[in-house]
Amino acid sequence: MLKKIIAFSASYAMTEALQKGIMFFLMSLFTYYMTTEEYGIISSALIIIQFLSVIFSLSSTAAISRYYFSYANNPEKLKEFIGSSFLLLFFTSLIFLFICLFFGKPFFVWVFPDIEYHPYFIWIFLICAIQPFNLAYLAMLKAQQRIKRYSMLYSFFYITQFGLMAITILSRGMKQDGYILSILISNIFFMLVVIGLLAKEACWSFKIAYIIPSFKYSLSFLPTEL
Repeated sequence: MLKKIIAFSASYAMTEALQKGIMFFLMSLFTYYMTTEEYGIISSALIIIQFLSVIFSLSSTAAISRYYFSYANNPEKLKEFIGSSFLLLFFTSLIFLFICLFFGKPFFVWVFPDIEYHPYFIWIFLICAIQPFNLAYLAMLKAQQRIKRYSMLYSFFYITQFGLMAITILSRGMKQDGYILSILISNIFFMLVVIGLLAKEACWSFKIAYIIPSFKYSLSFLPTEL
């Protein structure tokens, strides 16, 4: 059992370390083509995305990982739980997206005066609404210990992102615009893949019996994740 745990942990660590290592190398390459101000926009955007993604999702990813094994021995209930959890995540992200798009401009312009609201914050809000959905599926694959699928999808996600960055930044000279747009587009592509895969694993129903405990756990976990 211990060997199995170590093997799985090592596989996940190697997969993520490889992608992060490539990203670190590419960032050094990309910044060569950017000014300090342009790179500053990227750095700020990444920090904002990391923070807002937690709020948009209300830490639902943690609840999916936490309660997955409660229904693992009941395939029917498991499908209902997965469907309900991802629908909850989808709707909470949509609600926060709506709030930020229609009411958030005065606040974000005041807090981040050096970043143009149009288009950067529009792109950031869209990323924050989509990315948690994708990360939740990857977290579920970890819980399922499906290392092969996890590695393939994780690699696909980042290779797509790197490829788009190479095209937009190096070939098109879009710099910070290309970087942020590449994150957005790769998340859209990946979300479509995830929805297709979930079609076989989830029963798309919004059942309170699964929603309430997940929602309570998510809210209790939110301060820690923030």
